[in-house]
Amino acid sequence: MAAELENNRIFEKAIVILKKELSPLEYVKFLEVITPKVGNAAKEIRVLRNAESESDFLDRMKKEGVRVR
Repeated sequence: MAAELENNRIFEKAIVILKKELSPLEYVKFLEVITPKVGNAAKEIRVLRNAESESDFLDRMKKEGVRVR
């Protein structure tokens, strides 16, 4: 049980680092690589992105700390 908690802590720490260092597209592609192959994460993200306006999407990205030009 302790080993599992430690593994989860390390994984969560790695995800925080990756979110800071990778672009949103790189992050999605990374998640595709490490998750079981059920569905298409990049396609699902595009569908979600297309469900909102570009300005709403950019506002959400800014709130999440993504550097937007």
